[in-house]
Amino acid sequence: MNNTKQKRSSSGGNQASGEHNGHRVLRLGLDLHYRQVTVAMQEDGGRIKSVGKMSHQAFGHWVDKKLAQEWQIESC
Repeated sequence: MNNTKQKRSSSGGNQASGEHNGHRVLRLGLDLHYRQVTVAMQEDGGRIKSVGKMSHQAFGHWVDKKLAQEWQIESC
């Protein structure tokens, strides 16, 4: 019975760390306004960090940079 619990917890470790299909996962919290986007991010299930405020165009470039670094981006 204890062996089964250990197997389940070890197989679920990737999900807890935020990895999906071997990709690093970047979760974004976005506050969209007319002139700016305020961004918070969480890398691979780590601590939430403030990215800051930026224009919509700068945000698009920032997202492109993260995609080029092979981050899988999730947001709601």
